[in-house]
Amino acid sequence: MSQAASWFSRIPPRWILAGAALLGVACLASAVAAVTRGPYLGVGLTPDPKGIAVISVTPDGPVHGRLAAGDVIVSLRSAYGAVVPALGSALMDDPDVYPTFTEYNRFLDHQGEVVASLRGDPVVFTLADGRGVAVRAAGKRPLQSVSAGFWLLCGMGVLVFMVGVGIWAFRRGQATTRLVALSSLGYLLASVTIAVYFVREWATEPHLFWWLNVLNHLGYMLYGYCALVLLWHYPRPLGRFPMAPAFLVGLVVIWLNEVFQLVELPLHAFFLQYFFPFAFGIWFAWRQWVRTRGRPDDRAALLWFMLSVLISIGVVILLYFLPPLFHAEPVIPFWVGHACIAGLFFGLVLGVLRYRLFDLERWWFAAWVWFFGGLLVVLVDFGLLLTTQIPPVGALSLSLLLVGWVYFPARQWLWLRFSSSPSGRPEGYLPLLLEAFFSASTSHELQAKWQEVLRRIFDPLDARTVDGSRAAAGLDRDGLVLVVPDIQGADRHVELSGRSRGNRLFTPGDVRLASFILALARKSAGLRAAQERGAGLERERIARDLHDDVAPHLLMLVHRANTAEGADGARTALQVLRESIYALNDPRARLAEEVVADWRAEVDERTRAAGVELMWTQPEDFGDLWLSSRERMNLGRVLREAVTNGLRHGAADSIAVEVRVDGRSLTFELTQAGQFEPPERWRAGNGVANMRTRVAELGGEIRWHVEEATASAPPRLVVTWSIPLQHARGALTSSD
Repeated sequence: MSQAASWFSRIPPRWILAGAALLGVACLASAVAAVTRGPYLGVGLTPDPKGIAVISVTPDGPVHGRLAAGDVIVSLRSAYGAVVPALGSALMDDPDVYPTFTEYNRFLDHQGEVVASLRGDPVVFTLADGRGVAVRAAGKRPLQSVSAGFWLLCGMGVLVFMVGVGIWAFRRGQATTRLVALSSLGYLLASVTIAVYFVREWATEPHLFWWLNVLNHLGYMLYGYCALVLLWHYPRPLGRFPMAPAFLVGLVVIWLNEVFQLVELPLHAFFLQYFFPFAFGIWFAWRQWVRTRGRPDDRAALLWFMLSVLISIGVVILLYFLPPLFHAEPVIPFWVGHACIAGLFFGLVLGVLRYRLFDLERWWFAAWVWFFGGLLVVLVDFGLLLTTQIPPVGALSLSLLLVGWVYFPARQWLWLRFSSSPSGRPEGYLPLLLEAFFSASTSHELQAKWQEVLRRIFDPLDARTVDGSRAAAGLDRDGLVLVVPDIQGADRHVELSGRSRGNRLFTPGDVRLASFILALARKSAGLRAAQERGAGLERERIARDLHDDVAPHLLMLVHRANTAEGADGARTALQVLRESIYALNDPRARLAEEVVADWRAEVDERTRAAGVELMWTQPEDFGDLWLSSRERMNLGRVLREAVTNGLRHGAADSIAVEVRVDGRSLTFELTQAGQFEPPERWRAGNGVANMRTRVAELGGEIRWHVEEATASAPPRLVVTWSIPLQHARGALTSSD
């Protein structure tokens, strides 16, 4: 890569978008200068069998009071006595429909005669009713008189150009994106040139008309040829032949032939050359379709791309260019064909959203927020200037451009620089790293925290985890992407796209910063892992002591108990001890459905032994709900205590347990029917206090209330406890 090319590849994408916007504005300004040049009458004209008919007259125009709607102009006579017939063909939208250079030149000559006559002082119009009307044309056309079609055509050209350059700015290393940018440049050139003579009042200076038409032909050829050559390269190159340079050479040859009018092609001097590249495009599309067999993702993207290219260009070829070859009028108006061609780029935008054409992500659209924010300010204020006629338009428009595209980004950069980002030195990120990594409770949370840290440091347009290991941090795609290895050394890495919201590219300095942060993060993760290993060893020691020392004594109490109540108490204590040992040995989360099934079996065994009826209700499907060891232990002991209170202290006749899961909480409701003491008469004991404490540890609440007796049912005591689902659902998995 040459030094100039290397320097160019380091230009941030938004600088390129800004340069493209300035070029679009320059083209628009040139079009405005051209459309306001020349004589102006202030009338609306349309072809008529006798000449040219007047359909409207501007109240403040030069001919107001002399011509009226309905008048038909037959000819005009200049101050020098030259008489020029008023031909309806002078108003045609596109003179390219003439099949020969001779007819086209005759049209330009007539345009020149009309302009020369209107510049006479004064000019006499001969009307169909025999009257002669002397008028004086204005020397310059007011900008306010330009129709909306001019702004629509120019706006479409600038928009398509910005989309094409925007695709290329983020993927500068691909031949396909270069072709997209060249094609969009051709559309811009074609749009701003044809907008001038498309909205002309009557005639345009012949040399200006000639230059506009020459540049218009170059723009359409560049657009169409590059768009069709795309099918040679996308989604996979069809060969090593330099098809793009070959097509561009052919384009230049054909264009120069039109400029100098060397050889007239058969059938049509201007339209025939568009059919050959279109035929090549169909052949390229068929070969791409064959090559993508067995690759459904490539074929889906190709199908979308083919629809965008072949349909948009094909409609224009068949309905606008084909009829004149057989001496017929185009089927569609010129402006409809021009709008259809723009469909290619709108198809590309939708393809980026749906199929990631050219490997662009949806974050590509975030880069346009800055541009369209400034553009909106400019368009609104510029429209106000035009409608209110506040002078001078040019100076104020330039100031608005500077405000929208210079001041706002500069202000945002200063705000981010001094108020929202940590120190640029590596040690400035230490508090951020420590807070993130030591607050993560699972490996999944640690991975999410790592990506969050990278987002806060580099402020990218997009950050995502991608499969595939990377040994070290590095740059990709000419600095658009920063690749950072996984913090845990897994077979994956993080890709950051668009430094500082796309304002600049990543640099070697960013690579060094990412490497430092990665090393620091891995040391923090290592400390955390060591801490967890130490805690795990301590849990294992406590579990062994409980299993070897306490459990045998409780088992002995079960066998030696003199009463059933004593044996039941010892058996319950042994069950609680076993759960505690299990939680210490296996701190992983378990599916809620499995845990609730174990609780149901335990409660069923206890109520059956006590001769109490049990009614248990639970959801058919708990979904992806997991319970940690702490949640299992606390919820299980609260349930066990509630059942014990019903069996021993309340002399319950029946116990009903309902488990509910909604969008916010996991809820248990235990209802006992029979004899019980109302909660307001209870003395605070360890059982109730422990139940409150265990539920509160999980961020939940517990409450008791009495359902009053009815004619068909006795009073019932209800205890309800629930915990929020963020404590039970989410990043936990069976391996955490």
